[in-house]
Amino acid sequence: MINVSDSIRFTNVISRKFRFHYKEMNDRLEGFMKDIIHQNATIKGPLFYSILNVPTDEMVHAEFFMPVEEDSITLMEGMYFQYGRYNFCVHFFGFRKKYGSGL
Repeated sequence: MINVSDSIRFTNVISRKFRFHYKEMNDRLEGFMKDIIHQNATIKGPLFYSILNVPTDEMVHAEFFMPVEEDSITLMEGMYFQYGRYNFCVHFFGFRKKYGSGL
């Protein structure tokens, strides 16, 4: 069941935005994880992401997030660190198909 009031809250979150072809999703996620490990950050998890567009042209604009143990960290270019609580608001939507409705 989806609760439209849900939110995700984490502390000490590293994030990075990407634009890529949808078939490159796994490679981008693996690269993001390797970059975090390369910076000697201690992964707390879980990994989560947000797709920021509707990829009608097969190109995805997404932001990946990973909570870590450290309170401060020097980051690679293009990465961001949110110290303290990070509130990630989840906006869910859904639809139902009614049989025989033609939808």
